[in-house]
Amino acid sequence: MVQGLLGTSLAAPHVTHIAALIEHALKHQLEDNPSANLIRAMMANSASVPENIREWLRNSQDIHDNREMPRKGEYLLRLVGFGEPQDDICWSHRNRVTLFAEDVLPLRSFHIYSIRIPPDFLQSSGHKKIAISLAYDPPIRLSRKDYIATRMFFEVYRGLTSEQVENFRRAKERGEDLDLPSVPSSAKTNFTPGYQVLQTSTVQLRTWQKGPRGGKDLFKVPDNMDEPNLTILVTAKEQFPHPEGLDTQSYALVVTFSFDGEDIGLYNLVRQRVRIRERVRV
Repeated sequence: MVQGLLGTSLAAPHVTHIAALIEHALKHQLEDNPSANLIRAMMANSASVPENIREWLRNSQDIHDNREMPRKGEYLLRLVGFGEPQDDICWSHRNRVTLFAEDVLPLRSFHIYSIRIPPDFLQSSGHKKIAISLAYDPPIRLSRKDYIATRMFFEVYRGLTSEQVENFRRAKERGEDLDLPSVPSSAKTNFTPGYQVLQTSTVQLRTWQKGPRGGKDLFKVPDNMDEPNLTILVTAKEQFPHPEGLDTQSYALVVTFSFDGEDIGLYNLVRQRVRIRERVRV
């Protein structure tokens, strides 16, 4: 093995090159300079780990991990992170579509994103993947171990009703210190890794993947909904008082649907279901 073909000496310029390509593509689409949060979220969203690397790490063992049930998923994150990013994340095609949003979240509050899932995406035979990434830039300090002033994370639910979201909002208004709403087990989804693993990171990626016959876990539709949907809840809380009284946090959220199978026209299916609602402050 030739020295210099592995490690940060090769990875750093490669990742920088991908970041520059994503920045250029976003600038062309937005007709403005994209934020660093959006570029980071796009890069994480496009990343993947080859299956042979995953298989190798499944059989690995950390001799310093004394837990009765070691979490093998943590080994993957420690050694290879989210994987290798790709520059084609900025271009959707017939069987892949990327949605993104940027916003500013008041601390101790939350934002809700509801995304309708095309039934054809879940029912058709083919490999399916939904990737959701979050990036934010919190104030920091260098004097202590817990240096991040704001901690953000997100959770993904299936078929969460407006009434359940409203109950969570009321709990927040009453000052209850709740990170996530109490929802029935039927509303939980299998996005990995769990938010607890990533909530200390300023760049987070969680994915849902199924084989050709998978997807039934997201297809179940509550009685008050006509199609499957995902509810993404983004929340933030302060770890210590912010300098200069800052009480908001900016972030970027990216969601990608991809399908490896027959041409189902996924881009148009998702586009027909997208409704952008302006948030009004009351």
